Amino acid sequence: MLGEIRKFIRGYTDIERKTLVNVEYLPKTPISYSIVKEPSLEGGVIRSFISGKKLKEIRVRLLRNAHFEEPVATNIANAKFMDDFENWIDACNKEKQLPNITGIQSVEITTVGYLNAIAENQTSAVYGVGLRFTYIE
Repeated sequence: MLGEIRKFIRGYTDIERKTLVNVEYLPKTPISYSIVKEPSLEGGVIRSFISGKKLKEIRVRLLRNAHFEEPVATNIANAKFMDDFENWIDACNKEKQLPNITGIQSVEITTVGYLNAIAENQTSAVYGVGLRFTYIE
């Protein structure tokens, strides 16, 4: 499932084509990305149906290691990337352009883009945004 989520996120046009979107690994060098799975309660089950089917979720965080500098313009651009990504996710959900996951129902933002960590030398920073994918199993 993480592979399909990765393919979906790679479809965002502001992620440079040559940039690797990693899974569970974020290189220290900007610009890099990683998808990290978040733990879930109850095996991700949101609701069980009489038919035996279940509405489930998988939560992930998209992390982005970006340049971090004193000039305000760089850091505004980082925040704008996160805002634009959130808007893209909202549009994908409304238009039902979802990842190729059997039974997929929706994708949504669970945590708006935020500054997660700054490198000790203050030349790069990690930004994150939370996502939730719901599907019927």
